[in-house]
Amino acid sequence: MKGVFGLGYSILIKVFMPGAAFTLIFSPLAYSFALKLSGKISSLSKLKPESFGDMVVFFAIASLLSGGMLSLFDDYIYRLYEGIWFWPQRIKDLGEVFLKRRLKKWQDRMKKLKYGEPQYQKLRKKVDDFPLDEEGRPTVTLPTRLGNIIYEYEEYTWTRYRVVSPFYWYRLRLAVEEDKKKEMDQVSAEADSMLYISFTFAFGSFIYICLWISSLWIPPRLFLKSIFGIGFFSTWGFIYPTAGFILAYVLYRAALPIHRRNGEYYKSIFDTYGHLLRGKELGAPIVEMDPQLWNNLERRYWYLRRLVIKCEKCGNEFVPPKPLRNLLCSYCGDYPFICK
Repeated sequence: MKGVFGLGYSILIKVFMPGAAFTLIFSPLAYSFALKLSGKISSLSKLKPESFGDMVVFFAIASLLSGGMLSLFDDYIYRLYEGIWFWPQRIKDLGEVFLKRRLKKWQDRMKKLKYGEPQYQKLRKKVDDFPLDEEGRPTVTLPTRLGNIIYEYEEYTWTRYRVVSPFYWYRLRLAVEEDKKKEMDQVSAEADSMLYISFTFAFGSFIYICLWISSLWIPPRLFLKSIFGIGFFSTWGFIYPTAGFILAYVLYRAALPIHRRNGEYYKSIFDTYGHLLRGKELGAPIVEMDPQLWNNLERRYWYLRRLVIKCEKCGNEFVPPKPLRNLLCSYCGDYPFICK
């Protein structure tokens, strides 16, 4: 659904901004380590920037490289924030229980309100973030709000049309006009950027907290005593990482509305362009198409590595011989095409 690099606005938002945050957070640590090693490795002293212009160039290059690295780890970052990977099972269960209680609370408040009231609409938007079960009721599938938002719009095509969206997404995207594709890429880049920056602050705060704790046991001669004069084992050495965790959570919450908007684009692609995937025999609009027709179409497109021909006389599918001389059906033994 997403690419690693984009162009123009997308590369500025998705690559440069998260990379700039990563560089700002980790450059003090890298600089302090470089100063500690400069006495042992003389060549490191030559890397010190001599002017403001050198610093700007270094910052821009480091931001682009860091942002590209974060983009390459896109899948891991998303799986972490969705609650799929790197979560202990007990923490997962607690997160799901917490969200189930919040969902029930919102639904109970909606029952006491009238349809169309502003408060009702606000609660409706929150409830609509959750995927539907087989009976059409909102349910909690993953332990995080982001995970349920993404799961909801990726499962929309299945609950609505019985269509497997990850398979058809790449094919539908090729049919979208360039201007609409660019608009979708921009929204997707904004959603990715907010999540990357949130991860950068959380990961950086985790590293600094580990350094703050490790300074209790590691001898000072083997460990950095401070970064820019701020000691690890001090009040500020604990406050900065704590503020970083809080900012990471704020950015995560701010990313949720952008992901909702990205999900609406995702669902609208299937609603608007789904008919472009039908073959000649699938002449009905997407809403009226039988799920079995989609299943047959999916089988036909599913990364076929060899040609499969359907006999128009007996209805069976068979792999034609090579070369295609004297082409006969493997089942009825007749020529598979009906002359019209």
